[in-house]
Amino acid sequence: MAHLLSDLVSYMKFDEINIDNWMFKLYYKFSFVICMAGTMVGIASQFFGDPISCDFQGIQLDMAQDYCWIHGSAYIPPQYQAHMKCIVDQSDYDGPEDAPQTGYYQWVTFIFAIQAAIFYLPYKIWSSLEGGLISDFGTDARTPVIIRSRHASLQSLVSEDAKYDDGVVMEAVVEKFVKYFKSIFHHNNWYFTYFVFCEFLNFALFSVQFYFTNIFLGHKFTWYGWEVMEYYSHSYKERYDPNLMLRDPMCAVFPTEVSCTIPNVGAAGGNQAHNGLCVLTQNVINEKIYLFLWFWYFFLGPVSIFFIFFRLMTILFDGVRFSLIYKSIRHKYDDDVRKCLTYVLNKGQIGDWFVLYQLCKNCNKYFFRQFIKELAVELKCRPKRSKALTNGKNSTLSRTGTLPRDKLVLDDDALMSVLSGSAPDEDDVKQHPLEYDVEHGHDGAGSEDSHEGGLGGHLAGAMEAKALLTRGRSSSKPPMKKMPRSRSTSKKPVKGGGKGGKMGKAMGKAAFFAR
Repeated sequence: MAHLLSDLVSYMKFDEINIDNWMFKLYYKFSFVICMAGTMVGIASQFFGDPISCDFQGIQLDMAQDYCWIHGSAYIPPQYQAHMKCIVDQSDYDGPEDAPQTGYYQWVTFIFAIQAAIFYLPYKIWSSLEGGLISDFGTDARTPVIIRSRHASLQSLVSEDAKYDDGVVMEAVVEKFVKYFKSIFHHNNWYFTYFVFCEFLNFALFSVQFYFTNIFLGHKFTWYGWEVMEYYSHSYKERYDPNLMLRDPMCAVFPTEVSCTIPNVGAAGGNQAHNGLCVLTQNVINEKIYLFLWFWYFFLGPVSIFFIFFRLMTILFDGVRFSLIYKSIRHKYDDDVRKCLTYVLNKGQIGDWFVLYQLCKNCNKYFFRQFIKELAVELKCRPKRSKALTNGKNSTLSRTGTLPRDKLVLDDDALMSVLSGSAPDEDDVKQHPLEYDVEHGHDGAGSEDSHEGGLGGHLAGAMEAKALLTRGRSSSKPPMKKMPRSRSTSKKPVKGGGKGGKMGKAMGKAAFFAR
């Protein structure tokens, strides 16, 4: 008995990776434990005495008790009710044959076990459909203290294992999260659909359980808890006043005193019946367990309805989805994270939002804020290409022209200029050397339709910018004049190098942010 209780206590501990919400936990954690506790009490009934005790004359007592446990009746003749404490309302019964039999109480233990399994079923389905997606991101982001590298541009010179020698390095973990999330970007709608299905399955199975529990207890479970509270709101004198005729609802559902008639054959071969009074001691426990279960159902039902409306709100309204993630980010001293989160959610689908929401529950809040900012720049500067464009004629150039992404560095001001579509100043460029990634052929202020001229211009502009910056650092000559930024918004294809070759435009679109 003790080890069973310890197993239930250990089961209540939450998993390291959180893949569900509190609605799920109310079902597969709390409801499961309540039903399993009822099962354990039924199994351990020997600690509370025999489940039934009877008083008979002229018949073997053990045999009589076993017979009455199976075939006992809740009907008590009126002449014997005066001295009884637990009186069943028998106004609807014409005799013992009309009264319900007490044999179904032996099924209470099994019913609790079945209910526990039903409460656990939706979570088991969800954990199978989830497939370990959130756990694949790892647990490094849950670390309360994450080290920040002083020189993010030097991370490429350090081996992958050495990054973690002195602790969890934020830049390395952020980069891993960004890469993995981008690989599943726009492929998460079914993931969210499975979760919503299991949420509604929880509520559907809960309704089915309440309905069949009411049938199992003779249609007396619907208002069971309410009637008990109403009965005990009267004083002790009023409850046992014969003129008021108040009846205990717990006695009506779980009678503790029943009448039992055992048929027998007399010595002369005639039929004879032995009637006795039996006390169902196990019902003293059953009535308390089902009373607690009724109050738990009374709490779980409205909460489930609230969560259904909440889920509909998250599906229908973008602002609700934004707020759920934004409130979990430590944004008090960082106004830029709002723009980054808005950009990411606008680019993604509802399934991508749900994966981000799952991640924010499994990450350090400050780490998650940095992850959102990095992801925003990654989606802006290196958007995920469709298979049609990847297989096009420029796909070879896109693959071979990619420069090391871990050398791209931007400060906070450059981050906002990237998200807003403007180019950073030359002074910022000098302070933070950049190398352009031409993998996707985007052009900062020019046309996105120019795949040949624009792409070549980007590469030429990047190499020109690198040469100019190298000469500027090695020469004693006065610095070069600031190159004017082009504000052209033309949508015409650019020939040759085009405006994409200018340093400011190449720099404005090629980087991801890292402190």
